[in-house]
Amino acid sequence: MKLFGADKSDHPMADAKEARKIVDAIPGGDSFKALEDLNHWLESVRAWPGFTHEHRAELVEMVNEAAQAHLRRLQRDHLSTPRLSKYQENRLWTTIRESYRQSALAYATCVDVFVTSQKGWELLKPRMPVLTARALHALSGQMKWQYIRYGLQDAALWGSICKIYAFAESRRYAGAKVAVVTGMPEETSAELEFLKAVMLAVSSPDSLLPQEIELVERLVALAPRYAPADPLSPDTVMGALVDEGQLNTVLGYARMLRREDLRKSPDLRERALDALERNADTLTRMVNDVLDTSRVVTGSCASRSTRARWTW
Repeated sequence: MKLFGADKSDHPMADAKEARKIVDAIPGGDSFKALEDLNHWLESVRAWPGFTHEHRAELVEMVNEAAQAHLRRLQRDHLSTPRLSKYQENRLWTTIRESYRQSALAYATCVDVFVTSQKGWELLKPRMPVLTARALHALSGQMKWQYIRYGLQDAALWGSICKIYAFAESRRYAGAKVAVVTGMPEETSAELEFLKAVMLAVSSPDSLLPQEIELVERLVALAPRYAPADPLSPDTVMGALVDEGQLNTVLGYARMLRREDLRKSPDLRERALDALERNADTLTRMVNDVLDTSRVVTGSCASRSTRARWTW
């Protein structure tokens, strides 16, 4: 170990093969312990100064993907286990939320390299659609678990989502399709992750129980089918959201869902749908804020005559 300064060889994950061995050696039988270990590695990889940007991105992907099965298991336990003790509920919530937080910070660090054109940023260019979409996915997950515990929106968290998405639009890769997790069939994009975050944020999560928030999230995950098929200028999704026809489409979709059967609780489903139809004022403020952010990032500060003013 060097006494002064840091060399990339000082870190246990400096070599990709050794990093894989470390991740594979984490026991899978205890998801609490596994996720705590993986959260530690994400934080360590993000903060270590001796890595190249490309190697850091590879490690973030490796550790994050290893965490997914454990994260799904703990989320299921939190939402489906009846009568959790206060200690159990707090431990589950803290571990889940920290996993999303560390993942979001790690991916955002990689994205920032590209945004600020740090030395070596060019090597990350092919990875940017994946890194950006997964950064937004993690930020949205963190936001969801904030709602579950506190019911309040974190302004700083929403600001990060807006800035990352606005940059993706400015570089015209927001709509690029990528896998949510490598090897899984589900696809996403920065565009779709942003849209889902907006829909969740305006569903009145402060008035919903944890299970209801989960249901709303699953419903709004269907929103991508209403994402615009073609770019609408630099403001792709944001331009679509402030279009009255798009708002009416989403509203019509929510109303249509009322007429479908839900195998589980119809009452729960109805309450979730009511939530989706509320708070248009919040949607308006959020969309206009993001439009302003996007125009600053893209340098397109000319005034536009259309701003979102509709209510549901």
